[in-house]
Amino acid sequence: LCHYVDFSSAPATPNVDFASRASRKLRQLQKYIEVERRVRQTMSNKFVADCARVQECQRNSYAYSASAAPWPAYSDLEAFVHTFVMGPRGSLADREFHGIPLLDLILDYTNRTPNGAVDRATAWNTSLRFVRENFVKLHVYAEESKGTLIRESPSYSFVEVLSELGGIGGLWAGMSLVTFVEVSEFLLLFGA
Repeated sequence: LCHYVDFSSAPATPNVDFASRASRKLRQLQKYIEVERRVRQTMSNKFVADCARVQECQRNSYAYSASAAPWPAYSDLEAFVHTFVMGPRGSLADREFHGIPLLDLILDYTNRTPNGAVDRATAWNTSLRFVRENFVKLHVYAEESKGTLIRESPSYSFVEVLSELGGIGGLWAGMSLVTFVEVSEFLLLFGA
């Protein structure tokens, strides 16, 4: 906070010390700021303490884990290419990637013999490396599908409270009456 002292409208009397008035105002403002800081801190502490005692209405927590493995295995590469790249009927035209059949795209990164034929032994090894580096199989699932619902309900209903009070009151009245009769009998027997 700032306090502006307007010297232009000050009276022309030399007895008024503007510096002392300004410093007095500044000290007042500093006191107000300190009081405000204390009040804010007290209210903040009270709010945090009150919130710590209240049980949350809803809480969601998720435990997760991740694992990784090379995919597909060398033994599954041919089945992978036939299933996911060539398509169910084996037609390269059925699966095109921007006009280039995916199998040809994969095999372009493989070794070919000098006459342009694909060297199958080397091609599958290179294809395996290409597929492992460029394809991913992601499986997301819930480890547990259970939830816990906690509800607060009163221990006693109004009728149960009246019943308990009536039972306790009856027991107290009965014992009081028995005690009164016993004391009266004792006084009559020993008083006479």
